[in-house]
Amino acid sequence: MKTTFGIELEFSLVHNQTYLGLERWTKENFGERWELGNDGSVNGIGSELRTIGGLDLSTILKDYKQISKKLLGLYKEDKLYVDSTAGFHIHIGIDGWTLGELKKFHTAFVSSLQFWFDFQPSSRRNNRNCHSSISSEVFQEISSTDHYKAINIGDSLSQNGTIELRVFAGTVQYWKVFNTLQLVNQYIKEIQKIKTFTEIENGDNTPIRIIKNKKLKTFYLKRVKELNPSRYIDLKSKYKKEVAECAE
Repeated sequence: MKTTFGIELEFSLVHNQTYLGLERWTKENFGERWELGNDGSVNGIGSELRTIGGLDLSTILKDYKQISKKLLGLYKEDKLYVDSTAGFHIHIGIDGWTLGELKKFHTAFVSSLQFWFDFQPSSRRNNRNCHSSISSEVFQEISSTDHYKAINIGDSLSQNGTIELRVFAGTVQYWKVFNTLQLVNQYIKEIQKIKTFTEIENGDNTPIRIIKNKKLKTFYLKRVKELNPSRYIDLKSKYKKEVAECAE
């Protein structure tokens, strides 16, 4: 199966001038693959930096390593902040998937939804932009037009040809974007190794159980440790170490 990705990073800007400057910078440096837009659900000058179309994971991470330095620089100057209204959305391009692969992913993700919420800050769980009223029947979700679901299939498929995951809290930090994308990517691969729905529906449905072998378990534990809720601190609390590292 071939999978592409897209991401949307929401944050708040303090001045319109900052928005225009960031928009211009994004176009000049990454205009073929990234764009800045407005987001009315986010406090302040709600903004959303998003990829254009489906990209491979390595391209997103390579680009974002540079982009994060720009965003953290704005944060350091008190021109940008991330609060509980902001989300980090991941779009999964499924053009190369079969219907069976889509059903497997949907069943497993919905079955283990509490796990995904467990390593998010409490403000991200069942808020107005991310709720868990989701059917376990994929065909029912395909016909849904509610794009505020934690896993948005129907609306996202019709609008973008993707599945959208909305459970993740907003961030502009590279390590958090890196670890979240790697965890989701590995999760997709592991789900497809399950041969029948019975294995998923009979309780073998959490990422810890799905990721069994030693290498993958080590990978998983490392990512989740980094994504623990205690690490989600409002950017206003000052990530001085990371700002310094990204400025090098």
